[in-house]
Amino acid sequence: EELRGLLLELPKKVQHPIMVPFGPLASFPGHLVHTNEVLTQLSSEYFALRTRDRALQLVEKRLKRIGHDEESVAREVRELTMQQQVASGEAAPGARP
Repeated sequence: EELRGLLLELPKKVQHPIMVPFGPLASFPGHLVHTNEVLTQLSSEYFALRTRDRALQLVEKRLKRIGHDEESVAREVRELTMQQQVASGEAAPGARP
């Protein structure tokens, strides 16, 4: 969610003033440019320069996949818990494995 907000906000201006860190104790004024360009990770070794809109699509796609994976893991945990209860004789009456 935070990444989505940042990707929506950055391209609204040509430059963004920031304080650039220069070591652990110092920083100096600077600005961000090319804020419509985002380096996206395609795999563990490959990256590609994408536009903000394409990067947002990639973020949405990955969030959807993560949500689906979470649901699958939760379903599998429930099924394994039920199997464990059946194997130990703790199943509730009328419950199906």
